[in-house]
Amino acid sequence: MANSIPVRRGDTVARTFVLKESKTGPVIDLTGSVMRMNIRIDHFDGVLALTDGHGLTVEPADGKVTFTLTEDQTKQLRQGSKSEFELKRRIGGSQETVLVGSFNVTEAINADD
Repeated sequence: MANSIPVRRGDTVARTFVLKESKTGPVIDLTGSVMRMNIRIDHFDGVLALTDGHGLTVEPADGKVTFTLTEDQTKQLRQGSKSEFELKRRIGGSQETVLVGSFNVTEAINADD
């Protein structure tokens, strides 16, 4: 599933995803899972990683994952670019990418606000 999320540089951004087996299927029980969100800042500065308790909040039984980007983190994203992200789930010895998408980044009128 690909998602495009609008982001204004310098804003705080939070979104919640409910992970399901299929569009109309049951939620995925994330109990015992380790979740990680990787965000490509740009091709030179690398990747911003969010983990449970550090930018990610996971509600395992409800299959919910919420990410929050701070003002400073969204300022790292490049205007006019689509910073890609991926949400990964590790459980036991397996890892899978459960969600991919991009942030559609626009510049704030006054970046110092």
